Amino acid sequence: MREASLKFLESLINTPSPPGHEARGQRVWLDYVTPFADETFTDAYGNAVAVLNKGGSPRIMLAGHADEIAMAVNYIDNNGFIYVRKLGGIDPAITKAQRVVIHTRNGPVKGVVG
Repeated sequence: MREASLKFLESLINTPSPPGHEARGQRVWLDYVTPFADETFTDAYGNAVAVLNKGGSPRIMLAGHADEIAMAVNYIDNNGFIYVRKLGGIDPAITKAQRVVIHTRNGPVKGVVG
């Protein structure tokens, strides 16, 4: 794999993009594809688009999903336990013992689901 491609993939994977907040991940993608595209834009529906050979034939669309599995902090009790709610489709059975990163105003905090 080309070094630039690997660097892009690592940046894309490590950029938080929870449901409803995909703009940061889309920005990474747009920054990468802009040099190759004739036109790039985002729209009111949350789509990020890169266009090649506008009006050309044949017309092909490649689509991808921009958000990731995520949870939102719902409550923190007096003992420091953090309660979350799911964002999007998450099967609670597979979250046990999973490592998580909580994004805070003061930076990321690592944790484990219990």
